[in-house]
Amino acid sequence: MLGLPKQLADAVSKLLRWQIRLSLPVVIVSGILGMPSWHAPVSALLGALVGIVPALVYVRIAYRKPRGAPGKLLSAHFAAEAAKLAVTGLMFALVLALYKDVVPLALFSSFFATLVAYWIALLSK
Repeated sequence: MLGLPKQLADAVSKLLRWQIRLSLPVVIVSGILGMPSWHAPVSALLGALVGIVPALVYVRIAYRKPRGAPGKLLSAHFAAEAAKLAVTGLMFALVLALYKDVVPLALFSSFFATLVAYWIALLSK
């Protein structure tokens, strides 16, 4: 996955599984509560993507070179975090600017679910 070492690829897969497990119910509930309109589940799906895509950007940048001097590895993580924040902000800006019928509660609920999943995946064995 993403050309990563197996142990790291397994951790990223675990993170993605958790993010999907926690955001999918938000999408489904948004769809049920938002019937007959599709704006709520689409908003929830976009919120999940705003949480998932920047995490993948982080992994791609931070682990471009899995070995190296500690200072270089730390710099890579700082650069990855900056990119993750920038991509998150850009994605939110695009969704809010381009999707006029966005349902903010659904968007931010599924985004929050991906953040919770991120920490569950990091803290679980």
